[in-house]
Formats: sequence, C-alpha cells, structure tokens
Amino acid sequence: MESRLTKTHRFLIPRRVQTRSHQMSETENGRNRNILSESKGSLDAPDVSIVILNWKTEDLLDGCLTSLIENACGLSYEVFVIDNSPSHAEFNMLREKYSGISSFFWIVNPVNTGGLAANQALTLSKGKYILLLGPDTIILGCCLIELKHFLDEHPGAGAVSAFFCNPDGSPQIYYRRFVDLREVFFLQTVLGEGIDRMLGSKLRAHYNYSNMNFQSAVVVDQPAAACFMFRRESIRGGQIIDKEFPFYFNDVDLCRRIHLNGYKIWVEPRARIVHFHGSSFKQASTEWKNKEYLYSMLRYFGKYHKRQAPLARFILKLNGLLTLAFRRQKGG
Repeated sequence: MESRLTKTHRFLIPRRVQTRSHQMSETENGRNRNILSESKGSLDAPDVSIVILNWKTEDLLDGCLTSLIENACGLSYEVFVIDNSPSHAEFNMLREKYSGISSFFWIVNPVNTGGLAANQALTLSKGKYILLLGPDTIILGCCLIELKHFLDEHPGAGAVSAFFCNPDGSPQIYYRRFVDLREVFFLQTVLGEGIDRMLGSKLRAHYNYSNMNFQSAVVVDQPAAACFMFRRESIRGGQIIDKEFPFYFNDVDLCRRIHLNGYKIWVEPRARIVHFHGSSFKQASTEWKNKEYLYSMLRYFGKYHKRQAPLARFILKLNGLLTLAFRRQKGG
C-alpha cells in the first residue's frame, strides 16, 4: 500500500521541510528498515516509547512511520501502533509491511475507544519518556532527539512539544491556553465571538498564542497531543488519558494534570514536524463532533472549575437556544 504522503501530499511539502524519508522508494524503505532495526541497539530500556493511535488514517500513518524510521537520528525507541478503525484490513497491510521491525508493536481494538487506547501502551512500554504522536505527522530532521535532549536538560519540564508546520511549510500554531469562562463566552458563543471580533479578536489571539514568538523554547499551557513527549513521573502513576475524556479535551486534561503536579510544558522550536491537521476527526459527523466537544468541555469544567461549571453550562445552553431561534427565524 502506497502512503498518501508518497502518492498525493508529497508536492505540498516544500524543499525546506522535506526530508529524505519523503522520497524513499519501496526498495530503499525495506533496506533502511533493516539497517535501523539492527543499529538502534538494545531495546531493554529505550529512550522513548512512542504511542500512535490510528482511526482510518492508514495512508498517512505509513508516511509517519517512514519518517520515524528515517529520522530516528540514533534514538532508541519502541513504537505502539494502536488501531481503533472499524475495519482493520489496511492496518493489517501496514503491519505486514513493517513486520521486520522488532521494536514495532501492533494492537487492534474491536471498538473505537478514542484517546483511551493510549493507556493500553502505558503498562507495556519501557521507555524513559513517552511520546504521543499523531498518525498524521511527518517527523523532520532529528526532531525526536531534540525533544529527548530538552527533557534531559530541563528536569522541571514535565513535557515538551515540537513546532508544528503545515504541509506547505508555513507555521501551524497549534497551542492553547487553558479554558476558563472567558473562553467559553467569547470563543464558544455567537454573541461573544461577535464582541471579540469588534475588539480585534484579541482574546482569540491570546487563547491561541497567535502573537507568541517561537524563535526559542517557550512555556505554554497546552500543546496538541499530535507530538507530545512527557516524563513518566509527571503523571504520577495515573493514566495517560482520563476515562472522562475519550475524544475531546483529553490533551487539555493531561496537560492540566502535569501542571498541577508541579511541572512546566514547553515548545522546542528546533524540533519540527509536519502535521496534516484533523485527519481523523474530519471523517466524523459534524453533529457528533459538536456535541462531544461541548460535553467534554463541561466535564472539564466539572473537574477543574466546579464553581464555574453551572454558569458555563448555562452560557452554552443559552447560546444553543439563541442559535436555534436565529436559524428558525432566518429559515422562516
């Protein structure tokens, strides 16, 4: 099976962010897999345990795994590839393609458990650090080594993320601040969004770190889990993903727990990836995504902002009623 990266998206990645892994033939791919599997050294205690969750993104997953192999840069690792897809035919083809790599472990789930599937790898993994990696990513250069070195050199860092690039090479600022009532009103309601636009979208820019200078390593509240390396002790024996957040807000909750455990979370811009944003969730229905997102937000408020949770619920419910009334009036 030829990856979508090789077949369709290669032209989207400019020369300045292309890596040799994007141009590998099948013969080169097989030869380099054998070389890498022999040269990585002992897997008794790998540097990093990499967890990749797949849901109907096998074509992109193929490109992700290829870039991982090509750009390990001496990193010792183990990879847990977990499939949540309804059909496992294409996933099994990938498993066969990479069957010669002993550090790859493949898990098939009978149902889609969302982000909770990451917890399956926690007890099986042996790496010093854990990396959550999206199947819709391409590792550039020695990204993973940069992330590992950052955690090695900064004991107060609980986690570190890479700098994200769009397929055309432009920056993808995919980092957020923790949600509070301001974000609920100004970013999740029609009225609030209108007011924020009148004010120059200052709150949205603040929430999205749009004006942050990423020329050097910076502290953020919450990077996306598409490339998120953390130290085991930062979650203090807990699960990677809280069972209350299987699909949305699981990365927000994870970052919140790491912060509450006394650690900071950083972005290291020397570590870079290409991210095909939202490749899995684009395949889900809009109605389901909207409902699940709002329910997850309310569960998040119930966990971390109990006093504000009733008001957040009221704001979202009122916004829903006003939006419905507006649509009916417009349609009538």
